[in-house]
Amino acid sequence: MIIKTKPSPFSKWEKGSGSFINRLKEGIILPDWQPRFIMPKDSSIFTIGSCFARNIEIDLHQMGFDVTSIDRNHPQPEISSNVTLGLLNKYNPVSILQELEWSLKLRNFPEHGLIQYHDKVIDPYLHEEAPPTSKKEALERRASIAGYFKKAFDADLVIITLGLIETWFDPLTKLALNGALSKRVSPEIRSMGFKQLQHHECKTVMHSICHLLQKYGNKDKKIITTLSPVAMKRTFSKNDILIANCQSKSTLRSVIGEIITERQDIDYFPAFEAVTLSDPACAYKKNQREVSEQMVQHVMHLFKQKAFTPLN
Repeated sequence: MIIKTKPSPFSKWEKGSGSFINRLKEGIILPDWQPRFIMPKDSSIFTIGSCFARNIEIDLHQMGFDVTSIDRNHPQPEISSNVTLGLLNKYNPVSILQELEWSLKLRNFPEHGLIQYHDKVIDPYLHEEAPPTSKKEALERRASIAGYFKKAFDADLVIITLGLIETWFDPLTKLALNGALSKRVSPEIRSMGFKQLQHHECKTVMHSICHLLQKYGNKDKKIITTLSPVAMKRTFSKNDILIANCQSKSTLRSVIGEIITERQDIDYFPAFEAVTLSDPACAYKKNQREVSEQMVQHVMHLFKQKAFTPLN
């Protein structure tokens, strides 16, 4: 049976007031987004993922939302400064899943994965800028970080921002690093493996992330995914960075598209499309990589307007 539907006023690329070409005249394009679910404005929110997750949480916090992933008063510096320094950013899907599993103690953090660096150790599963510490301090820091990520399960809404498919793996622990190993560690000390995650691998990991959040979180938990519009700094593949970045983003965007058709508890917010299809002069900073503040504000205004009901 053929079902006739009324076409969207935004269904055309060139013709009509809602066409892409016409909207591009304004410089900033905000896609027509119809969210699957509407959240109360007093919902608690936890963001996790790449550096764009920090842009999201900062703007939500400034709008007055209860953003539990911001904790400027935490005694652990990596947590209190995360909103500005991003030392807990997670760039690939596997590193996100690992942090959630460690927070629930479904998997033990591998002490033997810490790398000796002079008289201290480096945690290769954190951002490369995380400072070396004593082993005792590294494990205490890990306990604090586990408590931090466990807050994701208590939040009403979790926003997951995916970034990259390029992933480094530790052959000793069989776990994913958050990014390339710190330059402070030479290959002679620990050699790491590299791969570009395939579509099916990313999809399996994303299903696992959603399953954990729903199983161990509150019963009404909702999940919104985004794709970071921030390009990678460099590629470790043999490809031109333009090709590698496009492969990374298109793989993750395709995965998200399939996930939201298979699960009703998850939605996608088109920040990626808004930024990358807007006039670059408006959307990006001079380096054409980082998103401009005005673009973030426009995108988050759309998110607030569409995703939340006003308080009575």
